[in-house]
Amino acid sequence: MKKNEDNKVVAIVGGHFSPAYALVEGLRKQNIPVIFIGRTDSFTGISSPTLEHALIKRISGVTFYPFDSGRFNSKVSNNTIVKQLSLFIRAVIEAWKILYKTHPKKVIVFGGYLAVPVALCAFVLRIPIYLHEQTISPGKATLLIAKIARKIFVAFPQAEKYFKSAIITGNPYHSNFLSVKKPSWYTPLPNKPLILVMGGSSGAHQINVLIENNLPELSKNFQIVHQLGISEYGDYERMKTYASDNYIPIPFIAPNEHGYLFSHAELALTRVGANTFFLLVYYGLPSLLIPLPFASNDEQQKHAQILENAGVGIILHQNDAFIPTVRSLAGNAQNYRIHFTELRDYKKLVVSPQFILNEIVES
Repeated sequence: MKKNEDNKVVAIVGGHFSPAYALVEGLRKQNIPVIFIGRTDSFTGISSPTLEHALIKRISGVTFYPFDSGRFNSKVSNNTIVKQLSLFIRAVIEAWKILYKTHPKKVIVFGGYLAVPVALCAFVLRIPIYLHEQTISPGKATLLIAKIARKIFVAFPQAEKYFKSAIITGNPYHSNFLSVKKPSWYTPLPNKPLILVMGGSSGAHQINVLIENNLPELSKNFQIVHQLGISEYGDYERMKTYASDNYIPIPFIAPNEHGYLFSHAELALTRVGANTFFLLVYYGLPSLLIPLPFASNDEQQKHAQILENAGVGIILHQNDAFIPTVRSLAGNAQNYRIHFTELRDYKKLVVSPQFILNEIVES
């Protein structure tokens, strides 16, 4: 890709893949070429392919640039800070090479530590930066990038207060997430309600172990579709040996498989990232909620609290009896569904990417 004045390429980078995926779709519909800067592995130094790489590399007109960076937070120990600093410096150099080579007209950032070196290089190269924050409480990396962003978009109204100027846009979704076509690999059981289990990727292990320990009892009364993720624990490799009509383990649920499973499940057992939060509200799926304990700024706990306060879910605490809680939620699922009317304003925040695209392309 050569640097020239007529180049219309847009660069996308960041940790929140779902809205980034939506913007890619919107940009390509307008025939705007895209470079996507992201991770090929979920864990540094471990072969654990990311869903974003698998999906993005198939899209015509999009070039995927593998990228990683140092991650600095309160949980980084002193003996790894030198390694993280080294990764960050290397990431700055790599980001500079990518941006200088492709010379995008704009850079769209979707939060997270991965975006910091790219945003810094874009600022030095005087490339306009646009930021979308998906969660209810932005992390330090997002707040840093916000200082140099031309426009800031937020999914949650509660996030607006963290920025001097922000536009509430909601959370954009790729059209695949709103499809309700039945996955080819799934066959429902007529006499067993479906439980959808989702742990994400790096945050899946605790939920995977919980299901494994309770699978014999759980599968007596329910059919389970279980997204395990890919991690260093080898959960999927171990638990796929339990596969049956009652228990369907898969590494990842594809975007075009979410709609059917969310709309046909009796309940979900899940983490509560922003993407999941909005899909639960959109499809009206009662849930047993297990917030990721080390999520930035307790964002998942805040998402979960909104759902529990509205009466559409239950937060599972450490000492709660698991199987009785599942049975109670399933037995009262219809009552929980009624309360989703209290979250109608959040449902309206599940949007297409068009408004954000208009704000970016026309500026």
